[in-house]
Amino acid sequence: DPSTITSGIPSLNRYVDFTALPQSSNVLSINPLPVFTSLPDQLLMFDVTTQYTGQPIPYLSAQWLRTDTPPFTDLRTGTGRFSWTPTLADTGNYYLRIIAQQGYQYAYQDIRINVNPVEIKPQAVNLRISSLSPAEDTNATRMVSAGRPLVASYDYIHPLMTTDPAKYAEGLSILYWFRNHEIVPALTNYRTVPANVTRGGDIWYFRVIPITISGIVGEESMSPIIYVVGNPTITQIVPNRGKTTGGESVRIRGKNLAGILSIKFGGVPVVSYKAITEEEIEVITPQHQAGLVDVYIQTVGGFTNLPQAFEFYEEQESTPEQPPEKMTQILWCGGSNTGESGRLFTFADILLLVAVVLIIQTASKKQTIH
Repeated sequence: DPSTITSGIPSLNRYVDFTALPQSSNVLSINPLPVFTSLPDQLLMFDVTTQYTGQPIPYLSAQWLRTDTPPFTDLRTGTGRFSWTPTLADTGNYYLRIIAQQGYQYAYQDIRINVNPVEIKPQAVNLRISSLSPAEDTNATRMVSAGRPLVASYDYIHPLMTTDPAKYAEGLSILYWFRNHEIVPALTNYRTVPANVTRGGDIWYFRVIPITISGIVGEESMSPIIYVVGNPTITQIVPNRGKTTGGESVRIRGKNLAGILSIKFGGVPVVSYKAITEEEIEVITPQHQAGLVDVYIQTVGGFTNLPQAFEFYEEQESTPEQPPEKMTQILWCGGSNTGESGRLFTFADILLLVAVVLIIQTASKKQTIH
């Protein structure tokens, strides 16, 4: 009471009867709402509820300082619903004004909405390597002949690169070349490997680290792999002979025998072939006329042949051996000039003749002694 400490001020006791106040609000109002925070591509949804008495049910609407219409719906129950999925381009702070109207009464509330930025990384996609050969699939891992250049390319993408190029366009991305799985520092950020650098047996590919102009670093991406194939050579055919009917398994040995395009024996393609290693191939011989032929091999690395390397021969048909007949006639005595027919002597005849000769010789010796 001021009168107790200051003179000249009359004392006045005034009391308020709070029990006489209404137990509930008798004017239109909107229940308070907090600040809402969202991220791009994240659904933001909340309900707005009014306090009112009597009829009619309040009508709800929304406004904001954007060119589009607020995604707000009056549910016709004294409640409204806001539902919005902001995009990357919607990053920023907004105020949404909710307006409630019931007859002559109005109420409003401003709701703050924050769409926080998200650091989206750039990407390097569709990595390709060209050897400047016609009809090649630059997106595929494949074999390429030695002495061909290798040209790298890729696509840089960022969702905001067109709306905000000053921040999200491509900056100083890094391109690394790898040879036999080891980085080649001299070729860093070069798009082309010179033709005189690629050699048979090499393995080449590149990796890219995309970077925006504002310095946002993306994930590393890897290109297809290129296997460089040198010019093939043939050193040996095992075995080096086969039947003219073909269909026999033969091994071709040499170097750089990967990436086979065709194999021919004397100009005739083999029936089939299977790569064992880069230095050995198993083939099934074709049909061919008898004689020595050249063996030809065409690979992605080049062409080679080995002259007079394989002989086709005709297989002779063997006749079944006849069992020897029991010989009973071994000697022929020709007929006389008079036209008598000759006679065949048997073993028995010969034995008898020998016995007679021996008897005569023995008798002659006895007469000589006497």
